[in-house]
Order: sequence, then structure tokens, then C-alpha cells
Amino acid sequence: MVVSLSGCRAEENLPETDTAEETADPSWRFKDRFAAKQACLNALDLLHHIKSYDSDAMEEYRAYQAEIREMLYDDNTPQAQYEALYPQILERASNLSLQRGDTARVYISSVSSKIGHSYSPCIMGFVPAEGEEGEEMTFRGCEIRVRGNSTAGGPKFPYSFKLPYNESLYGMDAGKRWCLLANMGDYSLIRGRIGFTLAEALGCPYTPQGTFVEVYLNGTYLGNYELVEAISDAENRVDVDTDANEMILEADSNRDDGSYYIRTEKLGVRFKVDRPEKISSTQKRYLHTFIEEMEEALKEDSDRYRDYIDVDSFVNVYLTLEYTKNLDSNAFSTRYFIKDDKLYAGPVWDFDLSSGNVCPHVDEEGYRIYLNIKGRGDDSGDSSRGLWNRENWFKALFEHEDFAEAVAKRYREMRPLLENVYADNELGTSLIGRLQEQFGASFRRNYEVWDIYQRYIPYQMDPGMSYDEHVQFLYDWFRDRLAYLDTIYME
Repeated sequence: MVVSLSGCRAEENLPETDTAEETADPSWRFKDRFAAKQACLNALDLLHHIKSYDSDAMEEYRAYQAEIREMLYDDNTPQAQYEALYPQILERASNLSLQRGDTARVYISSVSSKIGHSYSPCIMGFVPAEGEEGEEMTFRGCEIRVRGNSTAGGPKFPYSFKLPYNESLYGMDAGKRWCLLANMGDYSLIRGRIGFTLAEALGCPYTPQGTFVEVYLNGTYLGNYELVEAISDAENRVDVDTDANEMILEADSNRDDGSYYIRTEKLGVRFKVDRPEKISSTQKRYLHTFIEEMEEALKEDSDRYRDYIDVDSFVNVYLTLEYTKNLDSNAFSTRYFIKDDKLYAGPVWDFDLSSGNVCPHVDEEGYRIYLNIKGRGDDSGDSSRGLWNRENWFKALFEHEDFAEAVAKRYREMRPLLENVYADNELGTSLIGRLQEQFGASFRRNYEVWDIYQRYIPYQMDPGMSYDEHVQFLYDWFRDRLAYLDTIYME
């Protein structure tokens, strides 16, 4: 078990150290006997709620705590003995294992049982599933907050958190910023993982890595979450130099969160600058000039647009968003980045409202078109039909025959991968099947504490089906979606 002591400086009695490596040095030096004694007492305290630990190990540790406290309260104990004892206590506490289950677990210890929208300090533990390789890790000095827009209004909160330094979790690339997605807008809980897995296999740039975990806050089970890398410009995330003319952009049709927003003159695309958080006047001039020239090239009857756009990334992101029929694509959560004077599509994000998970009662035209209801679309009432992701820059791209041909060629090439989302084929067991086999028990435990027959956000499909029925819906929807797209790209 690895215990990071980063962020512990707030505890005044700890010795002066600069790094996690230095805290492993057994030669402790405290300013006086009282400070040494107090540090030992603090080290005896549990980092997580008592229910988070293995019960047998916890019983042994409680006996150890009582023995050490009795020694510490002896006024004749010299400072040197306290200093020798301190690292022993740390080692004993670090070897106290957290409980494991059939799914990886995240333990959050917070002073408050309710985490707010501003970052607050916490301790976090990460435990692999039973039988899985990997170290159990606990970090002090973490920060956590509620994240999201519509999803943050539900009772099962999604979270963003920061580790004290870059670290790999469950084999993913190291980083400081991570997300715990609640997926409450998706009764199946797996639409996001399907979207990310598909995007990664298609080669969409910088697709966030992730896995499912079960989350406990101060000993209370919160349910199944998707632990995902946060999208940022950090190392092992989106490799852009935001000190130069490189940046991450996000489509945003009507919100305003204080970021720098642009609505382009030629095509009317509205987006914001995600990174850098503060854009310089020089970067603004570059961005406006680049977008203006790029859109001018898009409107021309030539292939000059390829000088500004990375075609492969747009083809792969298009197929990901079109196959999943992501409701929010081109309106929200659709990201791009500029690197080396080219515009790339990606990373993908947010698949809650996709693959048919759309409410028929929302009084907006887009929802009726998506669902093909009330005379919209083909009036079939079948959401698996119809092309959806041909707006904004994608609409302009499809006016170029070579781009449309590139999409069709990629579709035919990757059709077995698309089919494998819902069907067993030469690639193996279907993705939906694999997710159910590995995490199905955890998904069902989630609905032992959350009601699957309740609507959690106003935009999701009507409640009323069991969990197994929602999974079957996905199997059927992707089968029908591929059959529809075959009529576009295979004939």
C-alpha cells in the first residue's frame, strides 16, 4: 500500500519535509518532545472511516492503537523514543488495507459529508478489485468538488478532483485532474464508456481513459461511478502548448461561464476557449485570423481546407458521434484543439444523452427531430434513424466530396468494430456484453441505493424499465442504428 504524505504541512507538528520520498527517511527530527508526541498521536488516526477497512485488520489495529497511546501518555518517554516510534506508526497505518470488492473502489474522506461546488480538501484511497493487479494507494492533500451542468442537479453528484501530484490510477496515464462521473442521466450507466471505448478504437485524439469504480464518502456507499481522466492541457492529456498559439476549444451554443467566446462570422459556429483559461490579446488575434481563414477555405470548392484541418481526426470523431447519435454534438461538449496551426476534432466527451436516451416531452424542436416524432425526420418514432452530426464545421466538410468519401471508406473499414458494440463477431464478445460481464453486479448494486424508475435529469428517456430492459434497449438500438447507417455507407 502506498500512502502519499503530500499536502500534510497543515499539521504543524510534522517535521519539515519537501517530497513524498523524503518522508520515508526514518531519521525524524521534531522541535521538541511535545511536538514529537503529538505527531505520533496524529499518525495513529485512521485516514478513512472505520467501515472502509477490513474488519479483522481493523480489530488488530484498534488493539495496536491502545497499546501505543498508553506508551505515549507515559511522561517519562524521551523525545528520541517518540522519533523512533513515529515512522513505525506510519508504516503500520499504511499497511492497514481498505476493503475490496468485485469492482475497484474509491474511498473519499472529507471533513464535511456534503461536498460543494468549490474545491475542498479531502483524503482519497484507490483500491483495485479483488484479484486485480495494482497497488492500493491513499493520498492526502487532494481537493474535490461537484462538477457538471444538468447532472449536478441530481441527487447523485458527479465530482472533479485533484491529486497532490501527477499519478497513475488503475493503470491509466498519470495526471492530477480526474473526474468521477455519476452517469445518472443514463439508466444503463454505460453509454459514456461505450462512446470513449469506440472513440479510442477509431483513433480519436486524446480520448480520455477511464474505468468503473464504486465510491464511498466517509464510509457511505454512493454507487457506481465512471472514473475518467479530465480533459486539460496537462502532460498525458491534450498535448498543446497554451503559452504559444495552441488551445482547446469547446462548442457551446448558448451558455456563458466567463470563458472567452467566439461566434464565427462565416458559418456562425459558437464556441469557447477551454484552455488556456486566460487567453492573451496575441492569442485572440491569432485565433480569430486562423478561424476566419479556415472557414474561408471550407467554403471554397477545393481541398485547401486540408491545410487547416486534420481530416483523420474529423472523420473518426464524426463516426463516433454519428454512430452513437450524440444529442449534444455540435451544441455542447464537442471539443477541438489547435496544434501546429491545424484544427483537430476531439477529445470526445459526454455521451449520457446518446443512443436513444432522449426525452420525448422536452419542448424543443431538436428533441422531436432526434426522435423522428410529430412529423419530424422520417416520422418513424425510431431514434436510431436519421443523420445527426452534420452541423457547423461538419456540415461544411460534407460539402467536400473527398471528405464524404473518406467517411464512407472509414465506415466500411471499421464496420466490424461498430458491430462489435452490440454483437459478438470476429472481434470477440460484444462491448456491451463485456461491460456487463465485468461490472454488471456493480451496476445492479447502484440501483439498490438509487431508484431506476425515477427521472434524474429532464432530458433523459422516460423511466419505467428495469436495468436489464435498459441494457436490452441498447443492444437493440445499436443493431438498428448500424442497419440504418449501412443504407448510407454500404450501398
